[in-house]
Amino acid sequence: MKGLISLAFTLLFAITLVAFPFNIFAQMQKSCFRILGGFNSLTLKGREFSHNTHPDDFFLPDSDVPGSAGTTEIGRVNFIPIGLGYKTYLSTLYAITFDAGFLIALENNRDIHQNDNDSRHPFNAAFVYSEVDWGIFSDISFQYHLNSFYFGIEIQLEGVIVDSGWDRFNSDQNTNYSMEFVPSIGPQIGYKFIEGTVQFGNGVGYSIIGVYYF
Repeated sequence: MKGLISLAFTLLFAITLVAFPFNIFAQMQKSCFRILGGFNSLTLKGREFSHNTHPDDFFLPDSDVPGSAGTTEIGRVNFIPIGLGYKTYLSTLYAITFDAGFLIALENNRDIHQNDNDSRHPFNAAFVYSEVDWGIFSDISFQYHLNSFYFGIEIQLEGVIVDSGWDRFNSDQNTNYSMEFVPSIGPQIGYKFIEGTVQFGNGVGYSIIGVYYF
């Protein structure tokens, strides 16, 4: 991760050295707000959520042992990001953007399975679950502009709300909400009102968004 961050800022510095002679007398562009929305995909791979046995299932083996019901794991999650941002021009070539908003899950991002300590037939067995329905995000981008086309580096921090608990006869009983933070960094490319990025952090994520400036 440190290597990726170092490479990103090295590339940005190199761009600065190349473009500075052509940019020193450039006229400043007008800063503006922006509304954004589109598609975002990230992964929670490698993060497990532990479950205790439900009190009503006290007869199951090791029912009083923490984590006896097993763990759940959520992999890739797809969202619709909706947010508000601000873009400020350092010159006609350079700009910085700041964005923040909400992530709304596109599908049922849910992991459910029978208790590890329950060997009964699934019809009568106890189950545990974890799922993601929404989250929040923020990002900062450093951009280099060539007319309507631009590229740069984007740093993201996303927070995903994970709902975990017991599935009691197809009815959820929540036991815990947790915020899972997913920091990442990667290249960004854009053209007029469309932006895209590939992010590297906890696995590989990506997003494509539309932007309206005002």
